[in-house]
Amino acid sequence: MLTFVLKKEAMRNMVKIIGCCIVAAVLLVSCSSVTSGDPNTVLQEFFEHLAKKILTGLQNM
Repeated sequence: MLTFVLKKEAMRNMVKIIGCCIVAAVLLVSCSSVTSGDPNTVLQEFFEHLAKKILTGLQNM
């Protein structure tokens, strides 16, 4: 019974790690489309992209 609990906890940790990796990959890909290396431009593009996603999500509700 103890091994089942340990395996279940290990699977939860793996799911959390994979989820974090997916989020990090999405953020990196969304910011890599900006052609300028200027941090202000990257932030502005990121937040514009995020706002568009939020608005389209709200329209679909």
